[in-house]
Amino acid sequence: MRSYVAFTGKDKYLSIFVNDSNEKIREIVAHQGRDEDLDILVHDPDWKVRAIVAECGRDKDLDILVKDKVASVRKAVAEPR
Repeated sequence: MRSYVAFTGKDKYLSIFVNDSNEKIREIVAHQGRDEDLDILVHDPDWKVRAIVAECGRDKDLDILVKDKVASVRKAVAEPR
């Protein structure tokens, strides 16, 4: 149910779910691409969430994630936009 609510992309829910304990919920929030969420999720402990942030393509996130310890995140940074 939470994933469906996060998927709707409503600001009031995304603001809550950006700090959810479930990485799948945070992945959905990252896919929404709101700047205020990406500012938080660029430092997420889950590499899949960080890779989604990289896919959003914001320069300031790419500058951080290009040095990520996980190769899959660095690969997402290198992907053409």
